[in-house]
Amino acid sequence: MVKALKTLILKRKFFTITLRKLLIQELQGFCVEKQQLIFKIFPQKGFHKIH
Repeated sequence: MVKALKTLILKRKFFTITLRKLLIQELQGFCVEKQQLIFKIFPQKGFHKIH
């Protein structure tokens, strides 16, 4: 019983880490797209404001 619980917790931990990594990648991709969009709209000013 304890062993089963431990594997369940480990699997869940791995799942959460994977999910978090995927989320971070999604967010980073979204940020890049948004930056490019803002850069297109405000070629000079907008880009400096982001960084």
